[in-house]
Amino acid sequence: MSRKVTAYGFLYVAPPNIDFSQPSHSAKRWQRRCFTLYEDGELSYALDDDPETVPQVKMDMNRCVRVCEADVITGHSHSILVAFRNDSSNSGIAGTCEDAEKDTDAAATINQHVP
Repeated sequence: MSRKVTAYGFLYVAPPNIDFSQPSHSAKRWQRRCFTLYEDGELSYALDDDPETVPQVKMDMNRCVRVCEADVITGHSHSILVAFRNDSSNSGIAGTCEDAEKDTDAAATINQHVP
């Protein structure tokens, strides 16, 4: 069964376990990843856009409690923070201004359906 793709493209993801309050962490390199947002609320990213590549991370955006601008937190322009309930982890994502706006809008649309 094929799922409908809502948004697709390359963005940058912050390294795992990064602490933006530590100045030395701001120099850590963000990684370019291929993101896919499906209509059912799954957001996944993989190393490349090859359909055979297994996603590194799958996030259930139905559990997302907040999607917001994070430029001040990360020190990187066009960053967004994606926060989830029942999980202490957050994801930092950055792209172009247009990408960030589109992805925030797409995630917010899915987030409206959270009970």
